[in-house]
Amino acid sequence: MGRYSRNWRWHMRHQVWLTKDEHMTPQILSPNHERGFYVVWDPEQWRKERRELTLFYGDLNTTLGQSPAVP
Repeated sequence: MGRYSRNWRWHMRHQVWLTKDEHMTPQILSPNHERGFYVVWDPEQWRKERRELTLFYGDLNTTLGQSPAVP
């Protein structure tokens, strides 16, 4: 629950943790998705990466305590 309280969300399709880039406001494309820059956790490189993504809200796990274990 620690990551969730810091605005990180689990992306179920890409299987990654991500959060919005706090310096950029995403463009809302529809009630179901937006495009913008996000910070993604890369567990293989053990670092955060900034990526431009189209984010569909339905791909995010919004249930507290239901995300996978953090490495």
